[in-house]
Amino acid sequence: MNRSKTPVAPTATAKNVRSKALRADVLGHPRVAPMTQQLSDIGFFRLPQIIGQKPVTPEEAERNRLDAEDAKRKGKKPNTKPKRARQGATGIFPMSRSSWWAGIAAGKYPSPKKISSRIALWDRRCVLELAEKLARDAGQP
Repeated sequence: MNRSKTPVAPTATAKNVRSKALRADVLGHPRVAPMTQQLSDIGFFRLPQIIGQKPVTPEEAERNRLDAEDAKRKGKKPNTKPKRARQGATGIFPMSRSSWWAGIAAGKYPSPKKISSRIALWDRRCVLELAEKLARDAGQP
C-alpha cells in the first residue's frame, strides 16, 4: 500500500482556520486587557442586550413548539417563534431589530463584528459611548 496516496483527514479545514483567525482578531490576543482600560469597557454585546428581548412564558413556548410540529407534519414551513421559555431583558436602546439594523446601514450605529455566519457582536465601549452621546444630545435644547 502506497502511503502517499492514502487520503488523510485534514486537522483543520479552511473554514475552521478562517473562523479561528477571525475570532482571534475580534476577541484580540492576548486575552488580558491592558490595566488602563476600565473593566466595564471590556467585552461585547449581543443584539438582545442592546435592544432588549420580550419574555416568553412556558405556555407560549409549548404552544409555539406544538404549532411548529403541526406545520411540519402538514408540510408547511414551521414558525420561527421561540420554542423555549425565557425571561425578558431590557435593552439599552428601546427599538426594534429592523430599526437597529437600518441605523447601522445608515451609519448612525456601530457595525457588528461577525464571529460566525449567525453570531454578531458589538464592542461594548462603542455601544456605551453611543448611549452617552445620544443622552447628551437629547438633553440639549
